[in-house]
Amino acid sequence: MRYVVIQMFVLGALLLFVVLGTGPRVLPGDLRSLTVIAGMGLCLCALGLVVAAYRSLGPAFRVEPAPGDGLRLVTRGIYGKLRHPMYTAAITGSAGLFLLRPTLLVGLAALAVTVFYLIKARHEEGLLRRKYPEYADYVARSMGVLPIPQRLMSR
Repeated sequence: MRYVVIQMFVLGALLLFVVLGTGPRVLPGDLRSLTVIAGMGLCLCALGLVVAAYRSLGPAFRVEPAPGDGLRLVTRGIYGKLRHPMYTAAITGSAGLFLLRPTLLVGLAALAVTVFYLIKARHEEGLLRRKYPEYADYVARSMGVLPIPQRLMSR
């Protein structure tokens, strides 16, 4: 439950800072059109990841990191390539929102979202390893929160 509360807090803070738009800008104004295009692109990619993840999970969808009872490990769809596409979407969307509203507060909130989801993924991976014996093989053939192949991460 604590992960859900923290998640609501960091995402809520990010959205509040985006809406308020206060604070010093941290990117030059002459890059504005480029950052808007890049930010919109990242937000659209994040939305696509959320839709793909939700479709792949079906009844296994949970907000809590603990796997549900009586459910199988989902390795189909987007989960065939990426172990945490919802977390990747949150980080990607946060980066996109920062590019759309490049203030210090939005940047700090986006950083908090990123750190939170990396910690949550690490915790969730421990739970999944204990519940599913096949999880180690799945890790070897898929990417984590950041879409970097496992073989590159282990070098």
